[in-house]
Amino acid sequence: MSELSQFFLDKALKDFGEDETKRKICLDRFREWIVQHPFLTFHDLDETCLLMFLRGRKYQMDKVCQSIEQMSIFLKNHPQWNKITENEMPMFLNNCKSGMCLSKFRDSDGRRIITLRVKQLEDLDLSQDEYLKTLQIFLNASLYEQETQIAGIIFIFDLRGITFNLIKKYSIFSLLDFFSQLKYCPIRIKQINLIGMPTFAVFIFKFVKKLLSSKLQKRINLIKDLSDLNEIMDTTELLKDDKSDFNEENVMIIDDYIKKASKMYDSFEVDFNKLKSCKSLKLENID
Repeated sequence: MSELSQFFLDKALKDFGEDETKRKICLDRFREWIVQHPFLTFHDLDETCLLMFLRGRKYQMDKVCQSIEQMSIFLKNHPQWNKITENEMPMFLNNCKSGMCLSKFRDSDGRRIITLRVKQLEDLDLSQDEYLKTLQIFLNASLYEQETQIAGIIFIFDLRGITFNLIKKYSIFSLLDFFSQLKYCPIRIKQINLIGMPTFAVFIFKFVKKLLSSKLQKRINLIKDLSDLNEIMDTTELLKDDKSDFNEENVMIIDDYIKKASKMYDSFEVDFNKLKSCKSLKLENID
């Protein structure tokens, strides 16, 4: 496990009471629960992967178990977004070069900021599944960052300039299915900022919003323009054009992202026959 700075150690202790003793006890109990599971088989679940679920549910063990069960089922039911092959590296790399999806910033509270420039989809002519897979790669890979597990994520969807032709390419049902994972994904979403949403996209937003918890709904900000985002967070470097900064180091970072995201999909198997007849294993919370 990578070393955490004192800033993130203090934040973990403050936010969910994590110290070395609690972390070890919960990890041991979590591993015991995993070995006994009736319909999930786990492969190479390292400590960082287990911690994403513990931290994502603030060490509430009943919710931790429910999260990993539901997330495993979602991943295996949606290989079109989660199963990543080596030949997809050029596509993902091109998407990043375009500036469509950026994930290189943290704010002063340590929160990972993922920015999605939706207008770029028209230039790239991506299919719906290609776009959602790109988003899923960033999401899954970010979950392997211990700092992000502790501090959380801020999403920025830059919707400025999108046209109805782009909206027509996407299935509302697939979008609803994709975002339904936020109910059990071990991700700590701190904000969802939607910039420049056109009127014709409001109906999609209303459908998707209903899938989210009441807590997360309160963290959604509808923002008219980039200048208004400054009232919520520092945007000095955030939405500048990063194409000229794309170098060999960026390629290595993205290659690492794909490996991490692929690891998420390959870490467990679901026996769907047993799933129909087996009950979930319960695990009591630790005081």
